[in-house]
Amino acid sequence: MHRRRRGIDPNRAIEIQRVYLAAFFDQELRHRHGTLLDGPDEKYPEISFIR
Repeated sequence: MHRRRRGIDPNRAIEIQRVYLAAFFDQELRHRHGTLLDGPDEKYPEISFIR
């Protein structure tokens, strides 16, 4: 018997990881500041910021 886990869709999780990693590397390696890493974004309500 398989139980369905609650939580984020795996494809959505991968998409979010890609977007946030790209934003991080753009900021740190290419010195291109975007707003995604500044705080919560409406496009990605699954992400919480802890400061």
